[in-house]
Amino acid sequence: MAIVETKNDINIEITPSEYVKGSFTDIAVPRGADISKMSDGKESHTSVINRLHLIKLNTSLPANDKNIPANKDLFQVRSFVDLCKMESRAMQYDADDFLYCKNLGFPLNRLITLRRYPYPCTDNIWDKETQGEPDIARMITYFSQDVNKLDEILSFSYNMKWKELTAEMEQATMQGEQSGVSGFMKSAFKLFDPKLAENALRGENANMLDPKFDQNKVYGPVDSLTTTNIRDIGFEFSKEFDLVFDYELRSINGRTPEYAMRDVIGNVLACTYNNGKFWPGARYWIGERPSKFYEQYQYMNSDKMSTIIDGGVNSLKSALSSFGSKGSAVDNLKKAMNGGMALAFGKILDKIGRPGILTMNSLLSNEPTGMWHVTIGNPINPILCIGNLICTGVDFSFPTDSLSYGDFPTKLQVKIKLKPGMAKDKAGIEMMFNMGKRMYYAPKQLKYSNSKEISKQTRSFFEFTDKEIDNTLTQTFDFISNNVKSVLTSEVKTTSPTTSKYTANTDIEPENDNVGKLFNNVFPTFKS
Repeated sequence: MAIVETKNDINIEITPSEYVKGSFTDIAVPRGADISKMSDGKESHTSVINRLHLIKLNTSLPANDKNIPANKDLFQVRSFVDLCKMESRAMQYDADDFLYCKNLGFPLNRLITLRRYPYPCTDNIWDKETQGEPDIARMITYFSQDVNKLDEILSFSYNMKWKELTAEMEQATMQGEQSGVSGFMKSAFKLFDPKLAENALRGENANMLDPKFDQNKVYGPVDSLTTTNIRDIGFEFSKEFDLVFDYELRSINGRTPEYAMRDVIGNVLACTYNNGKFWPGARYWIGERPSKFYEQYQYMNSDKMSTIIDGGVNSLKSALSSFGSKGSAVDNLKKAMNGGMALAFGKILDKIGRPGILTMNSLLSNEPTGMWHVTIGNPINPILCIGNLICTGVDFSFPTDSLSYGDFPTKLQVKIKLKPGMAKDKAGIEMMFNMGKRMYYAPKQLKYSNSKEISKQTRSFFEFTDKEIDNTLTQTFDFISNNVKSVLTSEVKTTSPTTSKYTANTDIEPENDNVGKLFNNVFPTFKS
């Protein structure tokens, strides 16, 4: 019998669907959101990977490769001079940010920018509403195979918390009377409730007997599955990474190199550290506050009789002298009257009752706490941007034995340790890769088709009812004003194999056309 092999080939006639352009009005409005701010001019498209969602990127990157020629400026090599000329609130650079970097001349799509802001910041430093102030200081470095490896600085991990539960034989308890009723009700119900009558008949010893008293026995079925898991509170997100900044002493435009290197050190400190004042600590009292006279009568704690007698005589003289003049006598009389009134009111309040004083920890806030922001990649179209970072450590080193003619080390290396100030959820991770804004959005309506065409724009739900589909949508999309409803449509948009000039059958391959080469490698032509 011949064995027939089945190949998992991709037929060129079943080309992927293109991204279908939509509008911000197609997006379901999240609860409490300002719909006017959702109209930011960025295109939204139906996701082709997960067709339950709409995708909207916070860049000018075209969704379809046929639009690349019209946006070719996005893929042009830029110099740091171009960055310094950009009129951007957040992405501001100066030429001196680059001049003393060891790796000066690296491509700018390998750029890493660390910024410190005067207040805690978010991932989105491009919008005025989320970032109102310019940065205090910034530091520039690059990633390569030797330092700041891309795999290390982009890596992160997350998980949803789960709690393991184990089945056990547990003692049942009742808050209050163990029998469930008390007083006259218990006495009356004994005549009608067999359980209460049985309790009386059993007596206290039998009622209090622990049925698991024999520790040499197993209580419960041996062959059992006894553990399960339930969702616990919160998410866990981890992204701790180090950034290495290398500087080399250079003489530029007549500047003294040693002077400039000390300037670099000052900028690093401005970006990563604070000034402070010495704080000796503080004290507070709980309970009664000590009297102001306790120091005056400390002589009574002495172990010498002479000290006690002399202190008593001096105290008596001081008390008599305080009444020596008319003014001092009146002042002391006022103090005595105020003290007497306070004592009297205190006793009255003790009898009447005093209100309680609420004490508890304040609730946590989701406001950002970290003042650092990192952009990795081309600042115009970054790979990753993350704010609300906290700086957990800085290591200074001078990896050289060489000194300049000004007797200063010629190399400086700074390693800065960073991590997020708060865990991130799904939307928070999306924001890292989309310049501070979400990528996936909920549609107002989900159009689906049960056509068996492979290449189409809609999702298929074979043999599922509308109610079952809507139940899934309710659990999929959270924090929106109205539930997403499914709509069955007969419209099936397929993509012609010749729609894009980057299809496998085309002979057109523009120079430096990496997108077209990638498409040809992924979707080759298979002939039977």
